[in-house]
Amino acid sequence: MILFITTKDSKNQLRSFSCWLTKLEIAFDVLSLISAGEQLVNVELIDNNKRIQLPAHVFKGAPFSTSILQLEQEWQLILSEPVN
Repeated sequence: MILFITTKDSKNQLRSFSCWLTKLEIAFDVLSLISAGEQLVNVELIDNNKRIQLPAHVFKGAPFSTSILQLEQEWQLILSEPVN
């Protein structure tokens, strides 16, 4: 997947760049790290030839991966239990 990011720095300069990542939770962590130092103006994700506009305001500097991985483990546990 590719992230296309536009930020505004402390001098109100717009900067656009992109990065290629393999996991969504890592992409969210990258966006959170960027938002800790600069204002996210626009974030687009391209994955499997689909473009998704992400809400820049939700990335506030806190990591996402820990929570996402914890939810994944909880779901794996639930799904591994037999159905009665």
